[in-house]
Amino acid sequence: NTRNQMALQLFAKCCEDGMVDTLPWNELKRCVPTKVLSESILMNVNVRGNSSGSVQVRDLPQSWRRNTSKKNNNKKGNYKQKRTKKDKKDAASSGPKPMRPFRQIREQSYQSGKDM
Repeated sequence: NTRNQMALQLFAKCCEDGMVDTLPWNELKRCVPTKVLSESILMNVNVRGNSSGSVQVRDLPQSWRRNTSKKNNNKKGNYKQKRTKKDKKDAASSGPKPMRPFRQIREQSYQSGKDM
């Protein structure tokens, strides 16, 4: 199947570059059947899971994950940056934000037609 071959080629490139994280691993498991996945990838490497469905990113070889951040290897992506105490202190010390000028629209009721 062409789809399986392309997905496996892309995943192999991620493995070579050390960029296997939750996103490429979950996408591979989603689009490649379990049988094909276990025959092509999991038989060739030493993983700690029992089947391809139970294999997590942390079970894959470290060389596949060498260029990813450590904190995202075991979790699903948390894309919000946490604010440090220094960031909060800097935001508080900058003072209140200036208010934007307020524009008031004045019209007579007969001009808008609301008096009818």
